[in-house]
Amino acid sequence: MQQGTPFQLQADAAISPDRYEPNDTVKSATVLHGNQHIMGSLDSAFDVDHYIVAVGSKQTSARIRFTASHDVMCEVLTPSGWRPLPSSGITEYPASEKTSLVLRVRSREGKMVTKTNYTVHTSDPAAHTVIARKWSDEDITHMAPFPSTEAVRLVPGGSNAAREINVTAAVYDSDGYMTAPEGEHVTLFAVDYDPETKQKVILAQADGYTDATGHFTAKLHIGDCRGPGIVGPVRMHRHSNRPEYWDIKYVPTAYVVAILDDKRSIARPSFFEHVCKETYRGFRP
Repeated sequence: MQQGTPFQLQADAAISPDRYEPNDTVKSATVLHGNQHIMGSLDSAFDVDHYIVAVGSKQTSARIRFTASHDVMCEVLTPSGWRPLPSSGITEYPASEKTSLVLRVRSREGKMVTKTNYTVHTSDPAAHTVIARKWSDEDITHMAPFPSTEAVRLVPGGSNAAREINVTAAVYDSDGYMTAPEGEHVTLFAVDYDPETKQKVILAQADGYTDATGHFTAKLHIGDCRGPGIVGPVRMHRHSNRPEYWDIKYVPTAYVVAILDDKRSIARPSFFEHVCKETYRGFRP
C-alpha cells in the first residue's frame, strides 16, 4: 500500500457572517444595483468578498466609494487584472447594462484582520434630483396666488412660505426609476427669482445625505424677501358668505432646487410663493 502525501488543512470559521455571504468567489458574487449603499464585513484575514455592480439601461459608468480601515482594501476587475480603489473619495468606472463592474474586498497583504466592517456605495453619475415635497407650517394665510398665464383671475393656494420652508428632495438614477442610495450628498437652495430681469438672490441653503429611501429633508430659513421678483400687494380672499380680505406682497417665482456634487447631474427647480407681507383688510373688498 502506497502512503499518501502529507498535507495541511486549515479551516476558517465565520462567526455571524454578513447577509451578503456566501460571496467568496466571482461566481458567487453578490449583485449590487447601480444605486446602493451597503455595509459588509470580513470575518477573518482569509475572508474575501466579491460583488457585481449591475447598472441601469441608460448608464455608461458607475461611481464607487469604498470606506474601511487601512487594513482592508477594495479592488475592481479590469482587462489587465485587479486594480485597487482609492482609500477615500469617489472613483468612476465605465459600466453598462452589458458590462458590469466586479469588485473584490479583502485584507491587505500581511495584515491579520479579525472581523471588521466596510461600506460600498454605488451611484449613477447621471442621476437627477426632484423636489418631492415642499411645505410651510407658518401661521400665514397661504393665499398668495401661484403664477398663471391668465391674469384675469388670481387663484390662491400655492406653496406659500414666509420665513421658512421645509423641503424634501428625492434623487433618482438616469432611468428615473430607482432612488439613490443612502449617503448621497445633496445641497438644497432657496432662491428669489425675477424671470423678466433674470435676477436672483439665494435666500438659504442646507446640505445633508439621503436616507435609506433616497430622500433628504431639511428646513430652509429663507427670511425676508430680498428684492427680485416682488409683486403686489394683491387683494385676496377665500370664497365664503362673508369673505375676509388680505393684501399680500410676495415673490410668485421663488424656487427651491436640490443639487448633487456631480455637475453632470440634472436638477429641476420647484417654484413656491415667497410671502413678503400680509395686511388684513377686514370684510371690505
